[in-house]
Order: sequence, then structure tokens, then C-alpha cells
Amino acid sequence: AFAEAFKRDIAKIEEENKDMPEHPKKYVDIERAYYKKKMKPKTSGMLVFRKVAACVMAALSVGFITVLAVPDVRASVWDSAVGWFEKYVAFEISENEEPIQIGQFTAGYIPDQFELIDTINGIMIEDYFFSNGIDEFKISVFTNSTLRLNYDIENSNTEKIEINGKGAYIIHYGETQKALIWYDQNYAFAIEGGISIKLMQQIAESIY
Repeated sequence: AFAEAFKRDIAKIEEENKDMPEHPKKYVDIERAYYKKKMKPKTSGMLVFRKVAACVMAALSVGFITVLAVPDVRASVWDSAVGWFEKYVAFEISENEEPIQIGQFTAGYIPDQFELIDTINGIMIEDYFFSNGIDEFKISVFTNSTLRLNYDIENSNTEKIEINGKGAYIIHYGETQKALIWYDQNYAFAIEGGISIKLMQQIAESIY
């Protein structure tokens, strides 16, 4: 029944179009070629580049992960990355907006978050205490040029350095406590506390 109905429809279409001029074959071929050209999927250069780049990245990632599975190679890559990071990436430690006055001197640098919490002014010694709520340190200025600083170094380690071209000493005592002492302009200075030696040096070098 379906086949018979299909034949009747074909016959009807042929009957309706029998008086129409026949479409030349060359025009049929031209239209078919044009249709294929228009319907052909377009592939842009950027799309090709992205596909190639994705394949390359996937291959490199697999290779990199495979290589890093070797402990010696992984350690070497880590050392190289750390070396590059230390060489080309710089950090600046933020400072307080205003310098801190310590007697007749000024501390141009105080580590971020540290605040002056107490001051003790004696006849020969001025002490300035700083804290960030976790760590503390003290800057001492010895105003008597003839005063001798005495530290018990029997059970501590001592290291000699320079502060702005002046001789200075770092004394390690206790588990985390340190002292940095130096002489300048006929005055003696000391920074004591649990902060790092690097921070102590930065504070000392900023005092003027």
C-alpha cells in the first residue's frame, strides 16, 4: 500500500511538471558544486593552531609528569625552580608609614604589624619595646659613651657582622632569643628579641 501511494505521488508530480523546461545538466552540476562548497565545514587557522597546541601541551604534560617520577630529576627541577625564583622574583617587606623616634635617633624601618608598646628612659639607657601580638623585640640606646655592654657568651653563639660599615655582634642565647649589638656615633645600640637576624639587621641599618 505504501509503495502504491508513493508511485501515485510521483506520477502526480511528473504530470504537474511535464510542461516545465528541462534544467540543463551543466547548470545542475554548477549548482551541486556551489552547494558542496557552501556546506563544507570551515576550519580556521586559529582553530587548527589551538588543536595543535592542545596536543603538544598534553604530550609535554605527560612527559613532564613521567620524568618527575624519578626522585633525582624531581630534586634537580625543584632546585632550578627555587634558584630562578630567588634570582628573578623580589619581595619588599612593607614598613610602617611613619619612622619611629627613639630618643634623638630615628628608626626608619620597623617590620609590618609591630607597634611601639612601651618605653623606659633611664639615665644611661633608653629602651623601646615593640610587639605584633606574637613576637616582641626591644631597641636599646646606651647614651653614655663610656658604658661597657656585658653579655654572658659562655653558653651562647657569637657572630661578627657589620652594620653600615661598623662592627657588630650577633649573640644567640636561649632557644629563640638573639641580640644584635653595635657602636655608632659614640653610642651603643642593641636589638634583642625573638625576631629573625635579617629583620634585626634591617632595623639596625635604618637607624640614623
